Parts: sequence; C-alpha cells; structure tokens
Amino acid sequence: MEIINSYFFFLFQKVPGSTMDKYLTITLIAFGVILILKSVAFKYIRRKTRNKNIKKITRELPTGLMTFGLIDLFLVWVRLEHIPFFSMRFWWIIFWISFVSWTILKIKKVISIIKRLQKFKQ
Repeated sequence: MEIINSYFFFLFQKVPGSTMDKYLTITLIAFGVILILKSVAFKYIRRKTRNKNIKKITRELPTGLMTFGLIDLFLVWVRLEHIPFFSMRFWWIIFWISFVSWTILKIKKVISIIKRLQKFKQ
C-alpha cells in the first residue's frame, strides 16, 4: 500500500521538488516549438493548395498542433517557475495521453480518406 501511496504522491505533488533536467527542458521546448512550426506550415499548405483532398486531410491539423504546442510550452514554463498545482507531473501524463490519442485519431482519419479516394479512382 505504501508503494501506491508514494506513486500517487509523486504524480500529484503540487510543487515537484527538483528542477527539470536541462536536456529534458530543451527537448520539451524544442518539441513545443516544432509543433507550432508544423501548425504554421500546415496552415500555409492548406491556404496555398487547390487540391480538395489535401484541404480535407489538413483541416484540423493546424489548430490541434498549435494547441498542443502551446500547452507543452506552458507546462514547461510552469514547471520551471515552480507554480503550484500547474507544475504537477500529472498534467504531463494527461498531455501525453491526449497528444497520442489525437495523433492516432488523425492518422486513422487520413487512412480512411486515402482508402475512400482509392476506391473512388477505381
């Protein structure tokens, strides 16, 4: 029982004691910036292309990538500033589960659109 308590204490500690590792911080900041840059790139591609299929595939990508990029940068910032409640490790778990789920859903959607287009061409 004590192992479970210590695990939950680790996740839900309001102000985690030690600062983040320098390399982890740089990696997470780079990840957030890359997501924001991808968002801008997809928005540019969507605006410049006339292909309806590419527009359909990239419809929700810019908004989602920008949202996840900003949330990532926000979580890094609150962790570095030791802001209570928002710097809990639990928020990182929620972030990664949400990001992976969103990514899987978008990949499935792209695959279904591609399959539909291949059926239409035949």
